[in-house]
Amino acid sequence: MKKWLMLFCLLIFSSASLAETCANGTGTVITGAVTSHKYCLSNTHRDWWNSYAWCDAQKRQLVTKSDCACSNTVADCVNKCPDLVGVSGDISVWTNEPFGASEVYGIHLTSGSFLTQCRANGCGRGYYRPLCK
Repeated sequence: MKKWLMLFCLLIFSSASLAETCANGTGTVITGAVTSHKYCLSNTHRDWWNSYAWCDAQKRQLVTKSDCACSNTVADCVNKCPDLVGVSGDISVWTNEPFGASEVYGIHLTSGSFLTQCRANGCGRGYYRPLCK
């Protein structure tokens, strides 16, 4: 029994270390559910301006709504991003898609739902994570 338990623990720990990283280890690669595109998700929350700079430093850009793999055959593209449904846990990410003068869209990675978030400095709202394409 002890041997099986040790083997099980070894498999769990080794599979956890197989996660592909990006941005010199400060991000994790996630794969689009529809397109299989490889995105880089920051391991830390940042405000929108620092998120934009984080992607730019990698010669990448924040995702936009047009990266969602919507087509005429995808019925729920109005309120969701099909390419990002279920690709990560309970995490919300910034996009580079404006919503009004001081807000941008965000995407919740469990549901793929679009959110809006203030990007102005000191606006008092929580931080999301950068997701770069």
